[in-house]
Amino acid sequence: MNNKKKLGLFILLVLSIFVSGQLILAGNLPAGADDDEMKCVVCNSVVAKDAVTHTSVYKGNTYYFANSKCHAEFEKNPGKYAFEVETFYSCPMHSEEKSAKEGTCSKCGMALKKHEHKSYYVCPMSQCNVRTDEPGKCPNCGMDLKKVTEAGACCKTGKK
Repeated sequence: MNNKKKLGLFILLVLSIFVSGQLILAGNLPAGADDDEMKCVVCNSVVAKDAVTHTSVYKGNTYYFANSKCHAEFEKNPGKYAFEVETFYSCPMHSEEKSAKEGTCSKCGMALKKHEHKSYYVCPMSQCNVRTDEPGKCPNCGMDLKKVTEAGACCKTGKK
């Protein structure tokens, strides 16, 4: 592979990591997250966290909204937009080493890294367009809802 192709691939890799990082910074995480920007869970607009005037707390998570219309839509049916945040710790070198609390890897002694992943449930039939924060059956077709877990910032940059 020539140097121009290598440079092009390197730039593409750096840009994809940068874009992934920006998408994560815009993620709507529970209160206490260190991010300066959040993503409205209703309209997906990026909102500066310090400029947010509309918030809701649902099942222990704080949600930020772009405007009063998005806030009202969320309040009508929070389960449609809400998610759980699953927190666990794992070794950067031995991904099979997982724990529910902070600690060190039993294989290498490295500090375990914190992971926060969002999860919610969807109908496997895309035409049903059902999303909720609770497991159960689809109200449209009766199929079991499928759990979807989105990796957090901890895993989106290619590092685990």
